[in-house]
Amino acid sequence: MNLDLDSWSGWISDNNDAVYVHVSPASGEIKRNINVIIAHPLGPESSHCYKTQKALAAHLAQVGFQVFRFHFAGYGNSTGETLNQLSTATWQKNIQHVLQFASRAFPENKNCVIGLRSGCLLTGAALQNVESDFAIFWYPYTNGAALVRDLQLIDHNLKLNTPDWGIEAGGYPLSNADLEACKTLNLLKSHFKINDSSLVIENGETRTNSRFRDHLCSFGSNCEQLDLHGLKGMIRQAELSTIPQSNVTAIQDWLISKSHDSSSNGHSHISHANTHSTEDYAIRLKRAGLQNVIDLQNRQEMTLRCPSSTQPHRPIYAILSLPKTKTTLAECKQTLLLGNAGASPHTGPNRLHVDLAQQLADQNVASVRYDLKNLGESATLECDPHPYPPTATEDILNLCAYFSNGGASHLALGGLCSGAFHAFHVALRSVQTKEDTDYTFTNIHLINPLFFYWKEGDSIFGTEVTQHAADKQYYSNQITSWRNWLTLLLSPKKWPTIFKFIWKIALKLLKKTLSPITRLFIKPTRSQLSQDIASILDSDIKIHLYFGSSEPGAEIWRSQTDKGIKQSTKVSIHYFTECDHTFSRKSQREELALMISQKAT
Repeated sequence: MNLDLDSWSGWISDNNDAVYVHVSPASGEIKRNINVIIAHPLGPESSHCYKTQKALAAHLAQVGFQVFRFHFAGYGNSTGETLNQLSTATWQKNIQHVLQFASRAFPENKNCVIGLRSGCLLTGAALQNVESDFAIFWYPYTNGAALVRDLQLIDHNLKLNTPDWGIEAGGYPLSNADLEACKTLNLLKSHFKINDSSLVIENGETRTNSRFRDHLCSFGSNCEQLDLHGLKGMIRQAELSTIPQSNVTAIQDWLISKSHDSSSNGHSHISHANTHSTEDYAIRLKRAGLQNVIDLQNRQEMTLRCPSSTQPHRPIYAILSLPKTKTTLAECKQTLLLGNAGASPHTGPNRLHVDLAQQLADQNVASVRYDLKNLGESATLECDPHPYPPTATEDILNLCAYFSNGGASHLALGGLCSGAFHAFHVALRSVQTKEDTDYTFTNIHLINPLFFYWKEGDSIFGTEVTQHAADKQYYSNQITSWRNWLTLLLSPKKWPTIFKFIWKIALKLLKKTLSPITRLFIKPTRSQLSQDIASILDSDIKIHLYFGSSEPGAEIWRSQTDKGIKQSTKVSIHYFTECDHTFSRKSQREELALMISQKAT
């Protein structure tokens, strides 16, 4: 296989785990002699804050810092499971190992660790055992018990029952042992090995709290505190999350000041360009232990930058997972391409795509998890992280051609939410244009699509059709409860919505009643969805759908596809009861991954 490996991301060995690291190399005219390591939050915030972490890394690299982002074991592309009796201890060691990796790659530099939110708890725990010159505690959780309460609240809001083994934590499960270990973490009772200075960024939208800064100062650390706005926007779900630019600028300015002042002899810790070329950096990282191809238990994974025929300067970031028993894509039964769900990165919501890769490898199926050009690791700072970009279909078709050139002749497409939407439209485009390609599509796997058609101006959270389907599903679930009727009667503001919904249902029932009569005189027209599904099926592409039982997309499917589509042997559909949109329950994610892997063959 002639594939384009990515030099800036890969894995470093950490005892029994392989920790995924992404390096943003220093660029520009100045090289500042500080390595910056960013420790992400735990739970759903790891995804919500992804865009901000990536933006911070890019800004710092542009002004000359070497920046290291990484995934804790059991998160993202790293190996391991979060449901592990020793996860909290492992995560602390992950920080230590990334620090050591950064020092091996750039031994002339000093180190700074940035902990974000709950990442501060782990950063603090790690810095009790290993030294760092600088530390930044960004909107810190100072008490692990508060983190546990917040994760339990997320489960409560998602209506996730508490399992015997621990908590779901919004899709990032924690064992009972780790919950107890988290509760013991307390930054206000810890002593840290910070050699020089530290910065604490607190939430400027609430009452000022300087207890943690005072604690850091109490054992001789030179500590500053900034009270900044931006936390609320940063921790919203990925599609709505906003980058707190004031925070990014403040961190950048603070680090720049330290790159000048950290030397005891007063010399500037700055070197000028041409000291190291981009190729030199890549060699350094490789010698320090970064592997962009790694052998795992049942598969081999590699980080790629896939060039596009239409935009060669804007490659698509992807990770290829190849079954261990196969040496080329041509030997695999098929290759499944998994796209972004909303604005989340290529690892998938709640790490779904990584779990799928493991299941698929057992079936001798290769998989590719990728970021569209405007999302995740493919995106630049200027990109709009829109989950339905107009270039998506072209991006994915270019990706198909790329892996076809690499030996894959049987391809499948899949994704959740917007990923399902794009899989559907790529398959549809391929059968409509009838282009001559070296590959064929065998299956498409559509997981909880919100809708099948979207146009500029529609909400990314649903069209009018989606809203009607959601209303129907909601009121169908509520109609048998007398308490809900009582609440409704006492809420006049809700009456117009109810009357509008009832009117639409009445018209639909009238149409259904009259349809046998009208069919005698008027030939029934097939819905656009039925026509498009039929054209895909006629090309021998199987369609597999996976819906939460209360998903609006499921109602759209039921109401807009005809009997012939529903009874086709090339269509399979599975409903998950009490399932949220992103499969936050561990058992349901495992069931979904197993089901897809079995159908992929």
